Amino acid sequence: MENLDLRTEHRAVLAEIEVQKELYLTLVLKLEDLTGTVKPNLEALYAVKIGHKELELLQKQAEVAGLKYQMELMIACINKKEKIDREKIEQIVQQMLEDYYDTITMEAERIDRAQKRLEHLMSPAESAAIKKLYYEAAKLLHPDVNPNLSNEQKQLWNVISEAYKNGDLQTVRSVVAAIGSMLSTREEIYEYDSLKARLLLFKERNRLLLEQITAVQAEFPFTFTEKLHDEEWLKSEYLITDCKLQELNETAKKYLDYIDLITGN
Repeated sequence: MENLDLRTEHRAVLAEIEVQKELYLTLVLKLEDLTGTVKPNLEALYAVKIGHKELELLQKQAEVAGLKYQMELMIACINKKEKIDREKIEQIVQQMLEDYYDTITMEAERIDRAQKRLEHLMSPAESAAIKKLYYEAAKLLHPDVNPNLSNEQKQLWNVISEAYKNGDLQTVRSVVAAIGSMLSTREEIYEYDSLKARLLLFKERNRLLLEQITAVQAEFPFTFTEKLHDEEWLKSEYLITDCKLQELNETAKKYLDYIDLITGN
């Protein structure tokens, strides 16, 4: 500690660095929470509340596309003065619809996963507890604010980071308990220019993090945060989808009637 300089300007920069470190950790954890927890949860909520109607619409669109293609193939046979082979035409139509079916299957699976995710969410108390513990650990072990970590400390950070991502509250508690007596590792930098450079680095990092957070919150599904809890908005969306379904049903009937006319049914 012989190189310690306690001049007023040094103390001021050191104090500001600590403020910027705290802000950095706050922003890093907020971004992690937004992308790793809030976003997936909102996507799941959207899938459950809106996705099932979108899936119903997709299924009907596939049905209409199949009928339209079937009708076109039959008309082509008539124009060529060929016999209409319904079995062959249906096989061709099924092949054409494979991409639709794949998409429908994926959407159905996505909605199922979303439902399961929402059924296994942490309670508000558990969520608050894991965030608090993770922040405490980050102050001691996050490599960006603790550059002189030992290999053991780095391993502990990797363990707690993975546990946090997986919502493993018990593991997070265990790791925090293991590091409870560990002092924060400080970098021995006391030259004024070095301190100023470190301060500027944290300020730039924080500026970039704020931009990232703003950009994330401006995208889907965050743009639907309030709407997904607005029953009136949900009703209006369901009504719009039902109108689209009604139009598709009418189109499907027209195609079926025309197919019956062509085939003499």
